[in-house]
Amino acid sequence: QESADRRAGADFPLPSASPSASIVRRALAALVDGVILATALAAFVAIFLRLNPSLYPVRGPLPMLAGALGVVAVLLWAAYEFLFVVYTGSTPGLRAARLRLAGFDGSPLNRRLRRWRVLASFLSAFSAGLGYLWCVLDQDGLCWHDRITRTHVQSAAPAE
Repeated sequence: QESADRRAGADFPLPSASPSASIVRRALAALVDGVILATALAAFVAIFLRLNPSLYPVRGPLPMLAGALGVVAVLLWAAYEFLFVVYTGSTPGLRAARLRLAGFDGSPLNRRLRRWRVLASFLSAFSAGLGYLWCVLDQDGLCWHDRITRTHVQSAAPAE
């Protein structure tokens, strides 16, 4: 019986009463958040180029602007995730897909645990995205930051 308990993921069992949301619904939430971030980034670039016409990409140094744009995009994503998840417990994408963050036991997360989840998600992202891709291989469909913090994304209870 002990060998059966040592299967992959048994160290962090996910109760069947609290299943994770499907990868498709989580991808939909990420898409909504991505559209919001892309809109904010486009607004930033438009304002920046309007205030600095000498750096317009057709006449200016395109590789330097592309690198700076990449850094701004990463910083904007990190701030977006941190502020929304830590201080509201969700993102607009999670709300649109009717998903919520919860512990493995189904309980809501406190601010401290949400903060650790976001910091662990940065590890998942900055390891070339391998932490996020892991959900395809994981038997419960969980990412690295889900396993590290013992939290996951689940379907929200329908509003009554």
